[in-house]
Amino acid sequence: MAPVLAARLFPKLDTPVDLGASLRRRRVFGAHKTFRGLVAGTVAGALTLGAQAMLAEQLPLLSALSLIRLRGAGLLAGGALLGLGALLDLVKSFFKRQVGIDPGRP
Repeated sequence: MAPVLAARLFPKLDTPVDLGASLRRRRVFGAHKTFRGLVAGTVAGALTLGAQAMLAEQLPLLSALSLIRLRGAGLLAGGALLGLGALLDLVKSFFKRQVGIDPGRP
């Protein structure tokens, strides 16, 4: 949801990742995959993992259940990578566009 929530915060980043390029007369990723989404998702991932780390410091049970034990810069980088990874459905979008499946359709 980060890209949707960031629509008003980063209006200038509403540029499609494929910059309007086409392959075989079909958009590479489509207009719905924007730089705003990549930035917002990456930042949201870093902030979410940071918040979880802060909670884990305060709640020993949460810390014991944690699968990720990153600290400092590694924590923010790990969160950013998790957020970016969730948005790398660009590969799926590429194949959907190339076979003629509209955005939002399974």
